[in-house]
Amino acid sequence: MSYQLQTIKAFLDKVKNLSFWERIFQWGGVRKDLVDAAAALGSLQNELSVSEQSLASHHLQLTVALETKRNLDGQLLQLSSELS
Repeated sequence: MSYQLQTIKAFLDKVKNLSFWERIFQWGGVRKDLVDAAAALGSLQNELSVSEQSLASHHLQLTVALETKRNLDGQLLQLSSELS
């Protein structure tokens, strides 16, 4: 599990397990952890954006390669028929 996911999971676990009095008197620590979790979430969003762009680029490359293959198959059939 990545560091960012661990940070977010730790924050959620901490908030989930806070007692009523901890929510009142120890909210400063929770706020600090919230800032860390928000930064981790932002980092994960950036990673997701980069991954989505990479996926789109690879999809385009695959589409071009498949079209090239289809064209070459057509040329092969045409040349084969000319040789027959």
